[in-house]
Amino acid sequence: MITGTHISYYLVCHQKLWLFANGIQMEHTSELVAEGRLIHETSYPQRSERYQELEIDGIKIDYYDARNKVIHEVKKSDKLETAHEWQLKYYIYVLERNGVEGVTAILEYPKLRRTTLLPGIGSGRDLQAYAGRSPDLQVGQQTGNPGETF
Repeated sequence: MITGTHISYYLVCHQKLWLFANGIQMEHTSELVAEGRLIHETSYPQRSERYQELEIDGIKIDYYDARNKVIHEVKKSDKLETAHEWQLKYYIYVLERNGVEGVTAILEYPKLRRTTLLPGIGSGRDLQAYAGRSPDLQVGQQTGNPGETF
């Protein structure tokens, strides 16, 4: 099953994707990940009361506004913004595949005081077309060593 993390790692580092797809994860000991989690938890303290957490088809959306069909994704830095955007497009695609139409997403960088709106129209279909052209997204099927070209 492909998750949003697979999509992000595919765009960031193929070796990291291979390790993650094969159950090798080091991030639970990372101070950078802990800092990102702290920003996520403290930037919008009232948000968990208003929005729900949603788990569906291997993805976990921390803040979903079901009434307005908006995904809120909080990130520490915009350094990997393209990967963040494709992760959200994948979330939109999964929701569309499950009959939830008209979803949009907001990518939030609290430390930078910046937000980016990702329109939902076509975003999921963009990913479907991209995935159809890329055998690398079939991560569950991959074998071999992390250094290999995907």
